[in-house]
Amino acid sequence: MNLSIEADVKEVYKDLNATKIQTPSINKKMVNSAVSRGRTRTRQATYKNGIKKDSGDLRKKTISKVFRQCSDILGYIVNRSIQASNLEFGNTITSKKKPYLTFVINGQFIKVKSVTIPGGRLGFFSTLNNYFASNEPMQRMEKVLIRELNKIWGKLENA
Repeated sequence: MNLSIEADVKEVYKDLNATKIQTPSINKKMVNSAVSRGRTRTRQATYKNGIKKDSGDLRKKTISKVFRQCSDILGYIVNRSIQASNLEFGNTITSKKKPYLTFVINGQFIKVKSVTIPGGRLGFFSTLNNYFASNEPMQRMEKVLIRELNKIWGKLENA
């Protein structure tokens, strides 16, 4: 499962280029701040949606990355767990080689032709959609921008 975002930072580039400040590292920090918070939100949502705490694979395999591609700064959040797509979208599992799936339940063997897993339990996409539809990512990026500019201007004043 992937969700990619792109930040349109052309206005910021124009303003910062007027001051002759190198912008790529600042932009990368801005996008990283927003993306890492989105990752944290999805990790928290797995527990709120009824996923057991001992299923740490779902939480640990939710990762984010920010990188530069040409003149754009791109970020993505992905859950690389095998169970994630089944819990998010639902699935029907059938046996590949034998006619039945066999489970041991309460000490008895039970044979079934297929098992249907209902979807919507993980809440990965709904959590990210709510987060990126809010003002929080933009506020986080603005805080990073202000912090970085204060560092640069502080160095310029001391020079």
